[in-house]
Amino acid sequence: PREDGPSPLDGAFEVLIQAVRLDPNHQRALGGLAWAYFSNGDDEQFYDNACKAVAANPNNVGTLAEMAMWLGYSGRWDESKALAERLRSLGAEVPYWHNFTEFNCHYRDKNYTAAATSARAALEMEHWAAPWYLGLAYVRLGESEKALEALARARALEPTFSTDLVRG
Repeated sequence: PREDGPSPLDGAFEVLIQAVRLDPNHQRALGGLAWAYFSNGDDEQFYDNACKAVAANPNNVGTLAEMAMWLGYSGRWDESKALAERLRSLGAEVPYWHNFTEFNCHYRDKNYTAAATSARAALEMEHWAAPWYLGLAYVRLGESEKALEALARARALEPTFSTDLVRG
């Protein structure tokens, strides 16, 4: 509960909780509820509902990718990485943003070559952030020219992108 009044998420919580009451194994409702708890800072409820969402259908590519991402952002990197690996093992086409989850896991493990590979996979989808991620990996690999090329590509895809952060 917020001290300054009701949370904008209150309505979402009501709808999602009602949906889960009606169908306790509704994967999208459980995933939505997990996200709402994550957004509200309730880590325990987020984790509980994320696990339930994955358990409801452990082969749903979209849910696995989404929960892997949010688990990582919640600080549960080992579990995020395990879900990311499971997702890849299914052999299904994954959402482009899943590559960012893999990037984050590899980057945290200081495996910058694998991180660059994940960023290049996202780059194929022309997402403006992919070259920025790739630039980070190239910096860590000591490949300054490639890093600058990646940042120039980020700027071309998203003209409002600022390279001032890397000029330090």
